[in-house]
Amino acid sequence: MPYRVLTHQRRHPRETCAPRRTHGVGTPPPSLSRESSAVVTRKRVTQPAAAIYECVPVERGEIVDTKDYGPEPYVVDVEEITKQNDKFRVAKWTGEHLQLTLMSIPPGGEIGLEKHDGTDQFLRIEAGDAKVMMGKTQENLDRTFDASDDFIVMVPSGWWHNVLNVGDTPLKVYSLYAPPEHDHGTVHETKQESDAAHEH
Repeated sequence: MPYRVLTHQRRHPRETCAPRRTHGVGTPPPSLSRESSAVVTRKRVTQPAAAIYECVPVERGEIVDTKDYGPEPYVVDVEEITKQNDKFRVAKWTGEHLQLTLMSIPPGGEIGLEKHDGTDQFLRIEAGDAKVMMGKTQENLDRTFDASDDFIVMVPSGWWHNVLNVGDTPLKVYSLYAPPEHDHGTVHETKQESDAAHEH
């Protein structure tokens, strides 16, 4: 069960708090028990997080695992794992009412025109430049926006939408669906793989 615990101490901007490096990004030491989750829940904490977790640098370019950690409690540096993700789509946490996915869209690529009936969607761009298009019909995407780092996109249920990478670097995005849109554990290496999965 992965945790990232942030303390109130000032950290170097290139560092993030994480379990010991030998267990990878977002993966706790094997000795971590369920009782230790009190550190990141609303229960009263009797000892500081630093007594259980070690704050260490997480190197850029480190590979993010593709495990779906839902529906267990999950605390993670979402900006870091979004930027490190190199797959078109990865479901990182799928619960009963909410889902977190990571996306990496190559230059000139797109998420693809789609709509989600009965599901609202939140997207946040962590890196890259995007053109966002939305409309109530697929023939009339009359809402267009330019978006880049730190922009969010709110897509209402039933609205057609698409996000295009108009920059020269991969577009790094994470998305929240309520309720979940994709199967638990979904991993799509490319858009072509995603399209093929939706055809079946």
